[in-house]
Amino acid sequence: MNMENAPPTQAPPPEKPRYGLEAMLEDTLLAPFMARTVFDRLAQGAVPGWAVMIANWLAYNLTTMALVFLLMGIQYPNLVKFLNTGAAGGFSFVLVFVLVILVSFFNATILHACSLIVGASGGFSRSYQIVSTLGLMPLANILLSQVPAGWLAAILLWAYLFIVAVER
Repeated sequence: MNMENAPPTQAPPPEKPRYGLEAMLEDTLLAPFMARTVFDRLAQGAVPGWAVMIANWLAYNLTTMALVFLLMGIQYPNLVKFLNTGAAGGFSFVLVFVLVILVSFFNATILHACSLIVGASGGFSRSYQIVSTLGLMPLANILLSQVPAGWLAAILLWAYLFIVAVER
């Protein structure tokens, strides 16, 4: 075959950028304010890797734990002195780190069970993605609980966001 008469080759379509930690951190900031938009976009894409989802959860929830320790330090200065001494400080940090991860899987398990009950089709990794994307909510809970009846607003916000996420 003559190369001059050969049909032109088409360039392959550009690859979609992978959904990484930076995008997930951004979606986590936006989810409480633009839930439908964020979860519509997430439903169209693949579930990110476990490392990305766990890192996202940790980023927001370790920040939340730091705020909790700060608030506790203001109210209970002797407790903070104890936690800052030697083995107790190191142990408390490791314990908080492990508990934060366990809580994320517990939340995802509850969400996954509820989503199966209502007939949602996503797997456990999709449920964990939702929980990780809502990683800002524990911080919102703490901040809202500082005002009267703020805890009720936090619960209603959690419920709304979970319903929107499962619906998508």
